[in-house]
Amino acid sequence: MADHPPPPLLDSPPQGAEDPDINTRLTRVEVVVQDIVGRMDRMQTAMDNGFAEIRTDHRQLRVGFDELRRETTAALETQRKDMTLALETQRKDMLAALEAQRKDMTSALDAQRKEMSTALDSQRREVSAAIDVQRREVSAAIDVQRKEVTAAIDAQRQSQDAMRSEIYAAIDKIRDDNLSSMRLTFTTMAGILLALLGKVLNIY
Repeated sequence: MADHPPPPLLDSPPQGAEDPDINTRLTRVEVVVQDIVGRMDRMQTAMDNGFAEIRTDHRQLRVGFDELRRETTAALETQRKDMTLALETQRKDMLAALEAQRKDMTSALDAQRKEMSTALDSQRREVSAAIDVQRREVSAAIDVQRKEVTAAIDAQRQSQDAMRSEIYAAIDKIRDDNLSSMRLTFTTMAGILLALLGKVLNIY
């Protein structure tokens, strides 16, 4: 669109010149409008051509994608069948090997379980006897320790009670001393104020 000349401008007449005839001005407006309409028509035509090319390219892409999808689907189906057959064969071989291994392991586990059961029974009896002895020793030690802790707690409680009584007595003494000091201060200040008030009254 850059090769087309720009539309004529509707310039105002120069200062001091007479206004052109109204028909001349209308003609200039029509020329400008026709030029704008022509430019819009050319722009619409270019856009239509562009959209047509895009639709054509889109159809070609869809055709290409459809062909690629069919080829890919066929190749994947062939590969799936081959893999399914190979996996089925491998599964049968693995099942047979696992079954044989399971039988061997079952026999070995049965023999080992019997040996372990016998050893565990003997060890359980020994552990039970040792636990009984240790439990009795621990119970006796706990009883002794509990008595010692109880005695220590009682002694500490008595000491705390005595200390608390001393603290309360000290607090009461401090409070009484403070009250006495405040009372004396108040009495002194009251006497001073009364003396000052008397002097003021004597002056007046």
